[in-house]
Amino acid sequence: MLVGYYALDDLNVPVMEHQRDTYEALIEKALAGSPFTGAPALSMFDSDPPPYPTERAVRAVLGHVRTYEAAPTFVPIQAQVSSLSIARKLRDAPAMDDDARETWLRQEFESSLARLTYESFEHFEEAVDRDLRELRRSRRGRRLNPEKLEPRRPSASLPKLIRSATRSLPSVRSIGSAMQDHLAGEAVLERLDLNDPPELGWTARVGSKDWPAAWAYWTMKNTGQLKGRGVIRVHRALRAPRSQVSDEVLAYLIFHELLHHLLPGQGHNAEFRRMERLWPDADALDVMLDTLHERYRLSTSVDRE
Repeated sequence: MLVGYYALDDLNVPVMEHQRDTYEALIEKALAGSPFTGAPALSMFDSDPPPYPTERAVRAVLGHVRTYEAAPTFVPIQAQVSSLSIARKLRDAPAMDDDARETWLRQEFESSLARLTYESFEHFEEAVDRDLRELRRSRRGRRLNPEKLEPRRPSASLPKLIRSATRSLPSVRSIGSAMQDHLAGEAVLERLDLNDPPELGWTARVGSKDWPAAWAYWTMKNTGQLKGRGVIRVHRALRAPRSQVSDEVLAYLIFHELLHHLLPGQGHNAEFRRMERLWPDADALDVMLDTLHERYRLSTSVDRE
C-alpha cells in the first residue's frame, strides 16, 4: 500500500505503508543531530520487509532535513499496489475468453500503480495468475480443515494475542535438520548449508493495530558488509505464549521462509507448494495462521506472560 510521499524541492519520495514508521524514525534521528556513522541510513530499513526505498530517496529525505532543520511535508494518499487485489477482481468478474481476459488485465496494468511495481505486463500477469492459484488453494485448505475453524466473533470480544518478552524462535539449524528428514531426496537440499544459515529474528516493531500482510518474510540484507546475506524475520506479534502460538506454527513458518531462501525468485509456484506440503500437518498449520485473526485481536501494548 502506497500511503503517501514526501514533497521535497526537486523530488517526491514515495512511502509504502511498511516504510512509514522507519522513515519517521530516520527523520527524528536526523533532527536530533544523531550521526549515522558506522551504518548507512538505509540500514535502518533492514528490519522491514521488502521492497526497500532507494538509497537516492533516503539521501534526499536526509538532505532536506539537514538543509531546513525540519521534517519534509508528508502528503498522504491511499493507493494499493497489489496483484492480489486484481486477482480478486478477476475472480469475481464475469467469465471471459482468453483475448478478453488479456485486454482486461492490460487495462488494469495500464491504469494502476502496477506499472511502477512490475517490470513488464508479463510479470504483472504472472503475479495475478499466481495469486489466483493462491486464492483457490486457500479456499481448498479451509474445506480440508473445518475442525480448525471457529465462528468469527466481534473483534472487541476476542482475547488479545499477548506479547511475551520471553518467547524465543526455534533455530534455523533445527528447522534445517528437520527439512533434511521431511524433504529427503529432494534436490533443493543440496543448497542447504546449515553452517551458514540465514539470519533469523523477530521484526523490530509490531506496527499498527491492523493485522500484518505477512507473518514472516525472507529477504537479503541490502546494506553493510553482509549485503546479500539471507535474512528471515518473523512478525513480532507472534511472540506470544505457546498456548496461543504453538512451537509447531513457528517452526512451519520458518520452514516456509527457509524454502524461499533455497528457491529464491520462484515465489509460491506449484513446485514450491509441492515441497511445502511435505512438512507434517502443513495444511492444518496454514489454516491456523490464516484464521488467527478470527481467534485473537492484536495487542497494541507490551503485555507479559
